[in-house]
Amino acid sequence: MTSYAAEFMNTQFYIEVSDQTGEDWKKHVKEWFYYVDSQWSRFQKRNELNQINQAPKGTELILSPPLYDVLLAVDQYRILTNDRFSPYLKNHWSSRARTESSSLLHLKKP
Repeated sequence: MTSYAAEFMNTQFYIEVSDQTGEDWKKHVKEWFYYVDSQWSRFQKRNELNQINQAPKGTELILSPPLYDVLLAVDQYRILTNDRFSPYLKNHWSSRARTESSSLLHLKKP
């Protein structure tokens, strides 16, 4: 059993793999977390997510394929939960002194 622990986006992550095929998995996990942290973290000011958050409502944006897939999946989960889960919590987050989340934009698949 081997593990990897790190902090990204003000969140502690701990991953443990019991049936590993090599140590290379840690490199891939670390690279993915760095990518997500640099491109999608609401704590970063110059990234793809910030472009969405700063865009006026109704703006058309072309997103990277991974972010498009994530946002599509999140919106499908919002629908599945009858809006009990929503990524569009601008007022909720703002009232808790968080950086603003985006309202729904027109997203184009890359």
